[in-house]
Amino acid sequence: MKKLTSYCIAPILVAPFISLSVALQANASEQYPVKGEISLGLLFNEGNTESSSLRSGFKIGQDREKWRFALDFKSLTESSSTEDAGKEKTAERYRLEAKVDYKFSEFNYAFLYTSYDDDRFTAFDYQASAAAGYGRRLINNEKYQWDVEIGPGYRVSQVADTEETLLATDEDGAPTGGEFTVTTEGEKEEDAIIRLATKFDWKISETSSFLQAVNVEAGEDNTYSQSETALKVMMNSKLSLKLAYFIKYNEEVPADSEHADRETSVSLLYSF
Repeated sequence: MKKLTSYCIAPILVAPFISLSVALQANASEQYPVKGEISLGLLFNEGNTESSSLRSGFKIGQDREKWRFALDFKSLTESSSTEDAGKEKTAERYRLEAKVDYKFSEFNYAFLYTSYDDDRFTAFDYQASAAAGYGRRLINNEKYQWDVEIGPGYRVSQVADTEETLLATDEDGAPTGGEFTVTTEGEKEEDAIIRLATKFDWKISETSSFLQAVNVEAGEDNTYSQSETALKVMMNSKLSLKLAYFIKYNEEVPADSEHADRETSVSLLYSF
């Protein structure tokens, strides 16, 4: 039932992303072009353990006189294999983010933000959030752009199931030599949040740029944070290489679960 709920929530959250993408393309013009990028990263290891990972994603956005739109999708799949254990999947994650800004002036704007994070190998099956509030562009020139945002929102998190292997015993409590597994279904957590975010873009040169983005969703039950640090180097007008370090952190997690998940990636980007 829990998985069915996740699959039902996903299309509801994805629909605005698809509608936004279609709307951007329909309203593109020479004055307000739609810009985007497609990324792909592959990694293969061979030896005692064979492993492979695939990172992919796309971004699309448009900056108009009064409105600014952004859509971001990321996916990660990893698997490993050994002679004893065979091949098994070790990571699978999908993340969608969309944001719409209405600009009051060059430096002040209101924002609407939504996100959906589906991670099959962490303490949460999925985390979905929405927030609205005020944003301020502290710096805006050809070399630097720095935005800060704050606003209230709401988050839904589905805690992953946990399994525990126990020894089988007889009526007197003596071990019989057998084992059995007990599965505890994870709870759904719903929480009002305050979203704090900042994004800093630095155009180092005509062919290189730096990005630092931080997003914090603070609630009574849990505080979720994510940080992305990235360096992009252009190879030509369409292709770039991107080195990125991504962290997501949950303050409250079930027992025996890690608070932080970290990713380091090198990807090839195609810009349009």
